[in-house]
Amino acid sequence: MLKLNIGLMVDINEVTEKASTFIAQHEGFRDKAYKCSADKWTIGYGTRHLPNGNEVGPNDWCTKSQAFRWLQIRVKSDIEFIIAKTEIEPNINQLVSFASLTYNIGKTGFAQSTVLREFNQSHFGKSADAFLMWNKIRDKAGKLVISEGLNNRRNAERELFLNSIML
Repeated sequence: MLKLNIGLMVDINEVTEKASTFIAQHEGFRDKAYKCSADKWTIGYGTRHLPNGNEVGPNDWCTKSQAFRWLQIRVKSDIEFIIAKTEIEPNINQLVSFASLTYNIGKTGFAQSTVLREFNQSHFGKSADAFLMWNKIRDKAGKLVISEGLNNRRNAERELFLNSIML
């Protein structure tokens, strides 16, 4: 159990499992290293750095269970970070949505995001809408371009964030 900022308890393993499953559905699985749309070596469920700290390389491969475990390790760390940054209690769906976004944009991106800022001010509608701002990737030339996959994912995160029925 993990104590939230306001003193309530949340089962970190339950949230990690739900967030990892949500992320895996959106990332998809690949057992062999590939170049993602941002031209980075990636494996499993969007893993770019292996648990030992090494970057994924062209000859890397993994099993589905290995990849899911790597995802869980990363997501658990992200959720602990998210909880430390939220000033009001998020529900499980909000935590899962935040974890999915953080998995894509990183901890620094989340900490500086409008999503978090609006949430901490109890502006839940604005927070939900701010997910939609994170729909771009850098192409091989370094230009920001809208990604249909990220549009779909951000919409799914937004809907989950606003949904009061728990996963």
